Amino acid sequence: LAIVGISAEFTVSGAIAVAAAMVDRIFDNLTGILSSAETLGISTETAATRMADERIAAAAAKGVST
Repeated sequence: LAIVGISAEFTVSGAIAVAAAMVDRIFDNLTGILSSAETLGISTETAATRMADERIAAAAAKGVST
């Protein structure tokens, strides 16, 4: 939480709440990766790569620069 907290301090006021939300997203992301890997019978590396690729594609579709 400390490293995430430092990151939050430099980006947004209300750093503790921001850092806590960032940690929650890490948990959610890891849970999604582990679930996907198990369900699809793939490695966690492959599941994480697919998640990243999907997010990049979604951002590109919205016109967000990656």
